[in-house]
This record gives sequence, C-alpha cells and structure tokens, in this order.
Amino acid sequence: MIGLAAALWGVARRAQFLGAWRLCADLGSGGGPLLISALIATFSLPAAVLTMSAVSDAAVTTLWRFVPRHRPRTPAPTSAR
Repeated sequence: MIGLAAALWGVARRAQFLGAWRLCADLGSGGGPLLISALIATFSLPAAVLTMSAVSDAAVTTLWRFVPRHRPRTPAPTSAR
C-alpha cells in the first residue's frame, strides 16, 4: 500500500506523503489499543469489536473512494541523440 501511494504522489511530494503516512500509522498504533481498552472497560468486548468494525469499514470506504483504479500514463522518456 505504501509503495502504491508513494508512486502515485510523485517524487516532488513523496516526502510529504511519507510524513503523513508515518503520522497516521503512529496514531493508529498508539490510539487503537487505547480505544479498545477504553471501550472494553466502559461497555463490553462486543461493543469494542463493533466499533473497530465500523472504523475498518470507514477505512475501506475511504480507500475505495480515493485510490485511483490505475496509474495515469506518463510520456515515455525520449533519449537525446
């Protein structure tokens, strides 16, 4: 996934994308377990499972909506002879 997205963003904006990717990954890695723990402590395990299912559905919908079906073609480089 990260390779696909980095290629689609292009060389000029690749660092910006990788920084945003790292931020989202770190927030998910740190916040996910905290959210699950809080939901289990407050409600129950099924409530936590249903909440994470909704979060996963939102992620899939976002990817389906914003990831292009194909990479736009770029003109082939011409060799200078």
